[in-house]
Amino acid sequence: MRSVDSMKSELELLQLKKEEEKEYREVTFSEIMEYYKPTWLAVAGFIASVFASLSLPMFGFLLSKYIFVLSDYKTHGDNSKVAQDRNDWTLVFILLCFGIGIMTYM
Repeated sequence: MRSVDSMKSELELLQLKKEEEKEYREVTFSEIMEYYKPTWLAVAGFIASVFASLSLPMFGFLLSKYIFVLSDYKTHGDNSKVAQDRNDWTLVFILLCFGIGIMTYM
């Protein structure tokens, strides 16, 4: 014979199971996307990730140009055009480094 306490506990378990077996309605994709309302943040993040992925090839390209200008400086001596090219590529290189830092932060 089962005791009254064990029957009560079984009854409570059955009631809990019935509460857990609630039926849920079908949720559409558009309803889920409503939670992502600030879509401009997603677009900004996508653009930042594209620029961040392009930063390493640009870094390599600019580094090779910079090294080429520096090697040209060594062969031609103190030429003002070579010095101006060196300064220009240095500025572009520094701007790229700041851009990489900003895009990585975003």
